[in-house]
Amino acid sequence: MIKKKIVYRFYPLKKRMVINSLEFNEIVISPHYEEKHGSYMNDEKILEITKQLDKRDDFIPHRQGKLPSGVE
Repeated sequence: MIKKKIVYRFYPLKKRMVINSLEFNEIVISPHYEEKHGSYMNDEKILEITKQLDKRDDFIPHRQGKLPSGVE
């Protein structure tokens, strides 16, 4: 089985975001969502939703497993 290489998209932020006391200067989006959710979801919507988390300390992320290497 040949593994498909995932190319992440990086979006630098004009202004640093702080979520749960963690600082971010870019948003990294994996294109994996496009396969099942591409008809109604896109990078712009993900960026808009993510930016709504700025300055929030009550966000509880759901994580299944480890992040891919190179992404922290």
